[in-house]
Amino acid sequence: MKASLFAALVAAPSAFGGDWLDPNTPSDAQTTSSRVDGRPFTLVFSDEFSVRNRSFNDGHDPRWTALHKNDYTNNAMHFYHQDFVTTEGGYMNITSAAVHQKYMGKNDTAQTVTKQQKNFTSGMVQTWNKFCFTGGVVEVRAKLPGAWMTGGLWPAIWLMGNLARATYVGSSDWVWPWSYDECDRALQPKQRVTSCSPSPHFEFEPYEGRGAPEIDILEAMAGWDLQKPTSTYKPYFSSSLQIAPGITGKDRPQKGGYPKTGSWYEGMEYGNETQLNVFFYGSLTEKPTELKTYQADALSGNTQLFSKSWDRFNTYRLEWSLADPPTYAPTTAPTESAAQETQTGESQAGESEGGESEAPLLGWGNPVDRPNPHHYPKFKYKKGAGKAPTHEGYLRWYMNDLLIYGVRGETLAAKMKSKIPDEPSYLLLNTAISSTWGFPEGTEAGCPAGCQCGCYDCLAPKSDRSGQCTCGFDKGFCAMLPAHFLVDYVRVWQATPTFWVTHTVGKMFETASAKRRVCRLIDWGGSSMSALGLI
Repeated sequence: MKASLFAALVAAPSAFGGDWLDPNTPSDAQTTSSRVDGRPFTLVFSDEFSVRNRSFNDGHDPRWTALHKNDYTNNAMHFYHQDFVTTEGGYMNITSAAVHQKYMGKNDTAQTVTKQQKNFTSGMVQTWNKFCFTGGVVEVRAKLPGAWMTGGLWPAIWLMGNLARATYVGSSDWVWPWSYDECDRALQPKQRVTSCSPSPHFEFEPYEGRGAPEIDILEAMAGWDLQKPTSTYKPYFSSSLQIAPGITGKDRPQKGGYPKTGSWYEGMEYGNETQLNVFFYGSLTEKPTELKTYQADALSGNTQLFSKSWDRFNTYRLEWSLADPPTYAPTTAPTESAAQETQTGESQAGESEGGESEAPLLGWGNPVDRPNPHHYPKFKYKKGAGKAPTHEGYLRWYMNDLLIYGVRGETLAAKMKSKIPDEPSYLLLNTAISSTWGFPEGTEAGCPAGCQCGCYDCLAPKSDRSGQCTCGFDKGFCAMLPAHFLVDYVRVWQATPTFWVTHTVGKMFETASAKRRVCRLIDWGGSSMSALGLI
């Protein structure tokens, strides 16, 4: 597609993205502006959920698909049922309940398929292989499910590269969460689409690394206890970038501890209620051989929530700016007035002697961007820095329009030569139930003292007089079900082409080399396709 035509399509989304725009979206939401430099963004996708009783069953909705399958990731205790996601009262309603679900599942040890049961049912919707986009602004207004002091539910708003489908593990092998475009022979066996390959197949570009990185806008953790060694209490929520390759070696930070100097990424931004997430630095993706096993990293911040956070709707926003293309030459530079729009009269209060400011590297003077001095880490930048987007791209997370966390492309490149994601990515909304998220912590097995945690069943039979099926839950967990994750709207904006035209949307975008960056299914073949349910 010629550049001029692409620019015209981006400038007038109704010409190509009309199917993605909800006619009930308010007129004042048709545009937004960057909280970093004032760049204008145009609406390219919206869903206001104003139509009642929508079905998200496979093939029923042009935007979303509700999963109808067992979830076997992250010690999941639930079955995702398509009927547990619907619309009512102007909201998408994702319900989680103590409802038993029987299904046919594989016994990996015996290599047989048997009838199995999950004791909880919940919902997940994805825009996978329907709507995907690269760069822009995502905003979701939502009300969290359950009770603020009772752990056990795992509501999430997130993005993933379209080359892998969440919960279908076979599709993500050696794909999730790679964001790496270097040829490293030691890493080559661990990345399915590598920059070392002259003939990568699937119509990918030669010598280009691809993957399915993950951007978590929100993962909420209910509860009430202090999370030592930090000063954050439950409840809180995590905002994360998960990418590969990850840091390896004896100096890699361990869960629950702070990194040694120089052992972790540096330059992240932290809002006033956000701290480094010391409880999750990423995961080791173990494969049959060490040659194929690889480490993934999670650059993550935890933001303090409060009881009122569950009583009302909150707005969660991600600003995703891609790295500059090799021929970086913006046709119009940000105006002085645009830069000033992100500042207030207080913006100079943080300056110190020598012309330095306590604001972080992407602060641009806004006082909400100044990190708490007790948070890890603390950085400075020279006065006058940051009058244009960083050339390596960035991610910035906001809650109710206040900055909570930020990651710069330079941070990634300096440590692991990875990059801000540039993959066509899709939206996901779900509530999971997992013994690894918000459940009581007691013995090494994760159970309270005297509890075997053998069945985790709110509907345990009367014969369970010892309470072994319910003692592993947080107090009040069963009583708060069913719980409802309510989503008021989902909106995506992308940059107007008078600035840096690198954003793409939907299935329309194709480069001169054909299908390099389209939103489409990749048939990896073999066990991957079997896991996808396509063969």
